Amino acid sequence: MTARLDDWVERHLARILRRDPRAEETSRAGFFTRALSIGIDALIVNFLLAFTIALFQAVTSALALDFKGLGFESLTITGILWFLGSSVYLFSFWNLAGQTPAMRFLSIRIEKDGDWRLSARTAFRRLVGFWLAAIPFGLGFLGALVKPDRRAFDDVLADTAVFFVDPVLPGMPHDQLPEEADTRYRRTAAQRAARNAQELP
Repeated sequence: MTARLDDWVERHLARILRRDPRAEETSRAGFFTRALSIGIDALIVNFLLAFTIALFQAVTSALALDFKGLGFESLTITGILWFLGSSVYLFSFWNLAGQTPAMRFLSIRIEKDGDWRLSARTAFRRLVGFWLAAIPFGLGFLGALVKPDRRAFDDVLADTAVFFVDPVLPGMPHDQLPEEADTRYRRTAAQRAARNAQELP
C-alpha cells in the first residue's frame, strides 16, 4: 500500500517539475513510506520517554525528593534525554537488525552492499547523517523524494539504501534474490507502467 503512495507522490512531483516519470520499477522505499516510518518510531520513542519520566516521578515522590524547582533545567534535561534515547534506539536497531520496529511493520529495511547486517560504523555514520538531515527542517530527507535512487542524505553518508523486504525470502538481501522470488516487483512494475501510460497526457 505505501509503495503505491510512494509512486503516486513521485509521479505527481515529476509532473510539477516537468520531468519524465520513472521508467523502471524499483524495490527501494520512497519518501512517503520512510516519513511514515520515522513518524511511528517517534511515537514509540516518545511513549518510552514518557513512561520513563512517569516512573522517575513516581520514584522521587516515594522518596520525598523535590525537583519542581528546576524549571528550565528540567526541559533541557528532557530534551537531552530525548535526543540520546532516540539516538540509542535508531543506532541499536539499525546495527542489530537493519530496521527499526516501525520499518519492520512497514516491511522495509536498510541494506549496504547487499547486506542488511549493518556494522556499528555504518549505523553510526547513518545516525550522524540522519540528524544532519533533520536539522534544516528535514530538508536532508528530500533526496528520497526527488532523486531517482530514492536516497536521502543519511543514505549517501553511510552508503546505504532502504528497500522493501521481499515477502518470499525476507532474510535475503536484494542483490542475492533469485529471479523467481522477485515476482511481486515484476508484476507490480507491469501494473504501474500501464497506469502511468494511461495517466500521461
